[in-house]
Amino acid sequence: PDVTAYQIRRKEFFFGVHSPYTHGSGWLVRLLRTDRVQWNDRLVHEGIVTTGSVRQLQGMLLHYSKDSIADYLATQNRYTSLEAQELAKQNALLLRRPLFESFRTFCNMYVYKGAYREGAFGLIMSVFIGSYTFQTWAKHWESDLKAGRLPATNPRFYALEALAAALRSVWIRLRPPRD
Repeated sequence: PDVTAYQIRRKEFFFGVHSPYTHGSGWLVRLLRTDRVQWNDRLVHEGIVTTGSVRQLQGMLLHYSKDSIADYLATQNRYTSLEAQELAKQNALLLRRPLFESFRTFCNMYVYKGAYREGAFGLIMSVFIGSYTFQTWAKHWESDLKAGRLPATNPRFYALEALAAALRSVWIRLRPPRD
């Protein structure tokens, strides 16, 4: 078969910490025939499109990504903006339950993928990855608002609003506001 690209597993390090659970060791295309592949049109986390075969290489690529939390959050801010642009380009609908989806993303990383085994680092990265989902939603909402596709009060989260009102009344009874 016509081999057009090779992929290799990546061993991730963030802030100098190996992250086998939060980032795993996924396959990445790193060697390719540029005359036989094309990049897809995604704005972030782009990939290749090829009709040829992709082979796997043995070994691991050591990937030292982001020296600090500040670097990570700056990249996350840029990526969530690009993700929101991607959603707007596709005329995608807003997530109906952004807090639930963000919490689900957190649980997927922290519980299912086992980031809890990485201690404080695993908790930090799981929260950041869950917040990525919410930040993308918020920027998508802002884009739709500015484009006139929805009023500022939409969508409404009636169940969350009812819960907040109930918690507020309990909180006020327990800790009355000071004048």
